[in-house]
Parts: sequence; C-alpha cells; structure tokens
Amino acid sequence: MKRIFSFPTPFLSTASTLARLAFLLLLLPLTACQGQGFQIVQGAAPPQLLRAYTNDCSYGGLIKAIEAVDLTTVRLTLCRPDATLPAKLAYPVFAIQDSDFLNHHGGNSTEMSRVPNASGPYRLLRYDPGQQIVLERNPDYWGVPPKSQKIIINWQGSTISRIVLLRNGQTDAIDGLSANFLPTLETFVGVAPVYQTSLNVTYLGFNNQIKPFDDVRVRTAIAMSLNRPRLLTYGLASDSVLANQFLPPAMNLGYTPGLNWLDYNPKEAQDLLKQSGFNWNQELVVVYPSNPPLDAPYLEMLAQQIKLQLSSLGLKVTLQSLDSAAYNQVLRSGSAPLFLATWSATYADPDDFFSRVFINEAKPLGTPYPELVNLIQRAAQTPDPQERQKLYDRINETVLKLVPAIPIAHTNGIYAFRTTIQGQRIGPVNENFEEMRSTNGQIRITQTREPESLWPADESDPNTLRVTRLLYSTLVEYEPGGTTIRPGLAEAWEANAEATQWTFYLRSPVRFVDGSTLDANDVVATLSALWEENHPNHVGRTGRFEIFQRFFGAFIPQAIH
Repeated sequence: MKRIFSFPTPFLSTASTLARLAFLLLLLPLTACQGQGFQIVQGAAPPQLLRAYTNDCSYGGLIKAIEAVDLTTVRLTLCRPDATLPAKLAYPVFAIQDSDFLNHHGGNSTEMSRVPNASGPYRLLRYDPGQQIVLERNPDYWGVPPKSQKIIINWQGSTISRIVLLRNGQTDAIDGLSANFLPTLETFVGVAPVYQTSLNVTYLGFNNQIKPFDDVRVRTAIAMSLNRPRLLTYGLASDSVLANQFLPPAMNLGYTPGLNWLDYNPKEAQDLLKQSGFNWNQELVVVYPSNPPLDAPYLEMLAQQIKLQLSSLGLKVTLQSLDSAAYNQVLRSGSAPLFLATWSATYADPDDFFSRVFINEAKPLGTPYPELVNLIQRAAQTPDPQERQKLYDRINETVLKLVPAIPIAHTNGIYAFRTTIQGQRIGPVNENFEEMRSTNGQIRITQTREPESLWPADESDPNTLRVTRLLYSTLVEYEPGGTTIRPGLAEAWEANAEATQWTFYLRSPVRFVDGSTLDANDVVATLSALWEENHPNHVGRTGRFEIFQRFFGAFIPQAIH
C-alpha cells in the first residue's frame, strides 16, 4: 500500500490542492490520531514525488513534463498549446497502472496480461486463450457498480458464424455488421439491431495543385452538380446518413447546427464552369479503392453514381479503381486529381478531423488552405469550449466557401443484441456494457478477433481495447454512448489560459486489484513509460506504441527525472 494518509472521502472529493495542504499543515504537530479516519506516523519521511521532464522541446513531441505535484495532483506541461489533451487521454490506451506493478513486470504486456491489475468496472476471472475471456464485477470499483455480474467475451472471424451464434442464443451481442445483413436479422425472433453513430465521413476530395481544381469556381460547380441525397439512396447503404458538414453531428463540439452543404443546382454549376473557362473535353479522373474500409464498403457504387450524375451535366468522367497499396501511394504522392476517401477519427475531438485531413495529412488535397489552417490551429489551442465552438463555426463556414472536398455521408456501425439485454448505448468511441442489464446477470459478447493483449498501452485494435476498457480506468473518460468527456480517475481538471499546462486532481480512494491504491506517482510512471523511448518500462507488446505517437507526435529518447 503506497498510501501514507487515509482521509475521509468527503475531504478527498475537493479539487483544491491548497485546501489539502492547509489541512496537512494543521496535523504536523500531532504524533498520532485515532478514530478520525487517518493515521500519521511521527518522523515518517514524506513520499518521493515522481517527475519526468525535458528542457528542450526540439525532440518534436508535444509533452514537456509529467509531474506529481502532490500525491493527488498530476500536472502535464506541453511544448505547445493543445486543447484536445483530455479527449486524447480518455482513449483506452492511456489506462493508468500501479507503478510498483508496472516496474515489477518491466512494462511487458504478456506478463501484465496474466493477472491484469485493474481498477475498472470489471476484473479478470478467467482467460482461456483461443476460446474466451470471463470478466466479473470488480467489488472495489470506484465508480457506479456494473449492472451485470459477468461479461463473457469470445470471438469468431466469420460474420455469418457470429449471426448464427446470435440466432441460436449462444451469444447475446455481435458487432461488425453491414446493412446487407439487416433483412436477415429481421427474420430472427428475439434479436434486434442497434446502431452505432460513428465518427467518420466519406468525401470526394479535390487536389488544388492539379488543374482545373485549383479554381474554387470549378470545385463549387462540381459540388452543386451532385445530388447528394440521391447519391446516398443509390450509392450507399441504409446504414449511412447524409453529411451536411465535414464533421458528423455526433461530434457535439465542432458541429454547427443549421449549417448545410451546397444545394444541388446544375444550372448555377454550369454558369460557374463557363465563368472559369472550363474545358469540357478534358477527362476528370476519380480515384477510389477497390477494397474499401469496413466503414465505407460501398465506394464502388458511390463512384458509379458520381460518374453518372456528372456525366449528365456534360462532364467527361473516368473512374480509376486501385488496390489499397496503389491507392494509398497515389494519395500520399498527391497525384490523384479527384478521389473518394473515408476518414474515421481516432478520438472524439474535431481536431482529429480537421488537423489530420486539412493540415497534417493534406497532401491528397494539394496545397493547404492558409485561411483554413490558421483557424484550425487556433481552435486546437483554445481551451474554452465556447470559444472553440465559435472557431469551429468559422471553420465549417470556410470549408463550405473553399470546397476543398465534398462531404457525402457518415456511415454508422451496426450491432445486434438478444432482446434479453437492456439499456444499450453504443457510442462513437465506446459501448456501455457495464450499464447493460441481462435477465441472468451475465452478457455474452462475440467479437471479430481475440484480444492482442490485456494491457492496452501498446494496442490499437478495437477488439483489444473493448476488453481493456472494461478492466482499466483512465484519468478522464467518454460518457458511455457519447463523446462528452467526464471524470475518470481524475475527479476534476483544469488548464492554464494558454492550454500548455493541464492539472488533474485524482479521486480517492481508488484501489487496484492487487490492493494498492492510486496516487499521482502511478500516473507519472504510466505516462512516462509511454513517452520515453529508452524507459525500462517502454516495452509493450510490439514496442511501437502507435497511438501515443499519433497523438503526441514523438517519443523523447530519455526524460530528466
């Protein structure tokens, strides 16, 4: 047990570090106090507070320092402003581990997976490799106790096989379905689909370095030439909804209510093309992947519909279907004039759409648009949500004005449940399995793959992160079924005006399965093991730590301690 002082819970619910410090100072003259919920050992050495930092941000990453201010307060200092930090830290990869457990196993995912030292709603009861994982309710969970006593997770790669298991009552929930299977599900008794609102967008992109798409009049004309509701009807499946903006409405922050995309207006489109001096004999080449991602499996039909609509206006359109490797290479090289693409956000913040598509990975769109880049960067550096929303309103209006791409659809995910399971809320970034109720006290889930590991720090596979989210806790978390950030292991947090310093106030008591209690040193130890490339606990399963690098830019070779 790392805790020296055991305070009554009401005292620890405050987010005021000053109040805690003042309380401790009042107790210093005492040798021992009994019956008041705490004990002080005279002469006990104060705990060492961990810190990892760098004086030089030239290594290229976002983090400058991770430090324990006191045992219940953690501070992250950044090399540059970032208002998206809480949304990133809510991702399951950033689960917090007890520092002693982490050090004992050297950050090795295999060793740490044998008996996961969890602090989440469930703990591991049994793992039969290749067959199933059985989780049971964690009696020491700091949050609302889960509704079901057990969750049983198995896996089956074949969609048909998963559906058969569901039909026969051998599982309660499956995912990874497409709209093609909805007619089949409707024939089953005691089974119902549940839709997952996804954070994605399918769009037609323009490369502004390739004529004639360097002219905003041409881009606008093509946008007005497309009857997007008709594209949705004939080019996409019933699990897709029309995209009125680049962001889906499920992104509470960043979406602009009432702002709609350009109307279908072929007459005005023709006028704009004439004004631009458009060459009606030129071929417009639309590139798309022959094996599209799971969240946009209908790109072939969509490409055909786009060609049909543009051809009816007198435009000459050629479709070019490429395998994944060739398609990705064409986009990375910026050589595709027009292209169909799908972007899915990793974490629930509008910056993961706008910065990634229009700045960081903007090569397919040609030269980044300075006006758009400026607004996106300002929004990412503004911690106040209301001020951020004002900037995103301007960003959405600027996308509408510049037409760097045409948003077409957001494609939802589809789950199916036995009707004996109640209370489902399937959100863009998580499922609320801990809140679901069953008639027999357990929920059986059949997913597509076996988890890669039961320690998530070095993982990115959704099948893995579904399990580890039920086992571990993060500093902050997404509310079940939504994108709003709520307290996790941190009961409160705040940022400075520049969004370069974020302070998290930990809740207490929080216990891990091995009986140890959470403190700020655990947070520093966990996050610094991800950040430092030469840290002894920077081991994981693959050693790549893909999500950390994507979110925070780069590892530091070694921090100062």
